[in-house]
Amino acid sequence: MDYKIKLHKLIKSTDYNLSTPHFLNIYWVSKGDVTLLKNDIFEQYIAGDIFYVHDYEYTELISIDADLLCLSINNYHYINDIEQTMSNSTLLTTIHTLSMCNNQLGYEANNYKYALIKNVTIYIHNHIQDKLNCQQIAEIFFVNASFLSRTFTMIVGSTLSQYIVAAKIHFSNCSLLNGDTLEDVWKIYHFRTFQNYLQQFEKIKGYAPYQSFNK
Repeated sequence: MDYKIKLHKLIKSTDYNLSTPHFLNIYWVSKGDVTLLKNDIFEQYIAGDIFYVHDYEYTELISIDADLLCLSINNYHYINDIEQTMSNSTLLTTIHTLSMCNNQLGYEANNYKYALIKNVTIYIHNHIQDKLNCQQIAEIFFVNASFLSRTFTMIVGSTLSQYIVAAKIHFSNCSLLNGDTLEDVWKIYHFRTFQNYLQQFEKIKGYAPYQSFNK
């Protein structure tokens, strides 16, 4: 599974970014306390609490003096392997259940922008092997392309085009790890050329795609 575990100690600055593009972040507060604004809702956590942040959610730290253990799971695995993964994980079962409750009862009913960006990211993940661009996605969701672009950048922290490219890289890396060949993958995910795929992969992942087999 494509995941990362990292301990962040002595966090006191509210500039700390809880969200990571293309990953679900699950946090355990090992020490201290955290107060944040998540999709216009105040949440408070103390030592021993667990909370999560999807990449499409708007979060703003109000105050923090804590040590955080962060488990980051690639959206590819969270989306595509969710049933198998959850069968062996009470934690992910809880996260999935909370996400479903948020969909039905939470911020979607109160904030159109957050609901739009959530649905856009889900659309991108579900159509990751298609040719995708802002204009096409805006038409699908019946919104102005400029409005979608501005809103996406505000909430997610990257442009929509950057998010699409990086999502394709992350998903393609998982395809490589699952046995697909480089020659096939860059075409499957609709990169302009093989060289363009290599450049984008190294820029985003920090290593060449053929090195994935050694990761």
